[in-house]
Amino acid sequence: MLDITERKKLYSKLRASEEKFRQFAETVNEIFLITNKERIVYVSPAYERISGMSCQSLLDNPHSLVELIDPFDRLRMRSSFPRNFLDMNLVTNEEFRIIRPDGEVRWLWLQSYPVQDEANKSPLKATSIVDITDRKKIEEQLLDREQETQMELLLASRVQQDSLPHPFTGDMVRVCTIFEPYRTVSGDFFNYKWFEEDKKLCGYIIDVSGHGVATALQTATFKMMLDNILLNGEKIETSVLKNINKKIMNYLYEDSFIALLYFEFDLQASVLKLISAGITLFLAAKPQECSLVPISGCYLGVIDDPDIEMVTLPLKAGEIYCMMSDGASDLIELQGIRKHGSFMEYKNWLELLAESPERNDDFSVICIEVLQENKKEIILDVKNEVDLANAQIIISEFLERNAPSNVSMLEVAINEAMNNGFYAGGRVQVKARRIGDKLIIRVMDDGPGFDTKKVGARLKEDMCEEEFDELLEAESGRGVLLMKLFCDKVIYNAKGNEVLLIKKLY
Repeated sequence: MLDITERKKLYSKLRASEEKFRQFAETVNEIFLITNKERIVYVSPAYERISGMSCQSLLDNPHSLVELIDPFDRLRMRSSFPRNFLDMNLVTNEEFRIIRPDGEVRWLWLQSYPVQDEANKSPLKATSIVDITDRKKIEEQLLDREQETQMELLLASRVQQDSLPHPFTGDMVRVCTIFEPYRTVSGDFFNYKWFEEDKKLCGYIIDVSGHGVATALQTATFKMMLDNILLNGEKIETSVLKNINKKIMNYLYEDSFIALLYFEFDLQASVLKLISAGITLFLAAKPQECSLVPISGCYLGVIDDPDIEMVTLPLKAGEIYCMMSDGASDLIELQGIRKHGSFMEYKNWLELLAESPERNDDFSVICIEVLQENKKEIILDVKNEVDLANAQIIISEFLERNAPSNVSMLEVAINEAMNNGFYAGGRVQVKARRIGDKLIIRVMDDGPGFDTKKVGARLKEDMCEEEFDELLEAESGRGVLLMKLFCDKVIYNAKGNEVLLIKKLY
């Protein structure tokens, strides 16, 4: 006789454990498979609910699941499934789609791993297959929303860029700008306006805290408000910015704020007026020195009655001022100030600074130069080599004042016309003037002229690269080619010893 009490207890516990597993496998919405080296030995009832096929069909034909797989995933899974069943030590992790017999597409996530059967020491593999269709739908919705957000950001960025003011060059002042968002859209913005009757350049630069579409919308709202209040030609004092502060409190999120700097270049009085509300540094480049100048002032949108600073400074011709957001001034403080010899050199330096890997904010700068008396017309009579060299300098300065963004190209075109005329006739007259947004340059020499029709015939639109290079290196025709490349119109007289160059500036 043997005491089998413990064995009975163990058998009872085993039956209870098996019953719990059976109930779990039948109710949970997850497929469990157990396989040995030869076949599937167990499949849970969830297989029928998820795949729409019977469990017996999978037991009879393990590849029947492969036949349900979407054609886009089947080739990949066809090679994965046999290895998964034959190699008992292979761990598998795959996502794929199946098409049920009723046509419904379901996403499944398969994981398999080896297990050890303690009873007979035979190797087994456990596989779980989870229906992740709902998760995939959510992921697709999130992806669609992300794409929509990116489109919204790109649209907001385009609107921001299109809303920026154009470069301006007048008789007394010229302005160019740099606008480099840290991400797609910017919390920075600026605008300015020239008042011809008063000889004043008025403008502002703002930095709204935050990033993204919401900040861009806030910035656009403040732009409309500031344009109406600050750029209407009326006198601006600190009280105006305090009234602006009261209005913007309704449009700011909690903990957000605005930094603002208003500037007014009064060229008749030779005075610069600055009113600061949070933007506390600007760059002043004078012939003797270049420095960041501090100015105090409290942010707008923080308290009801902020401290706002106003200062006035004397202006002189040749001075350059750069109003900037802290994304620019912080980098200048970090990397140091460099003194440069011209307005365009300062602009180029700041553009390079904006590309610095150390930049971690929006980068906005308004570069303003107080000009010497700007003559809109020059007349030159070149009779010798010295006159020719001086004429080139005068033309370069004239273009710097009137067409700063086109200086290099127009210099090449005008010098070609002037040099060709001088060496052809020994004397050349140049008349350059600006009328509105056009530059008109007339170059006339005392030479015999040339056949413009013959040269023009060589300047065909479908010119191949070899023909282009040949004409560019030729003794005759190169000047005409360069003038046509860089100017909007090139008009010769009948004799060919006088040419009219026209270039639209904007």
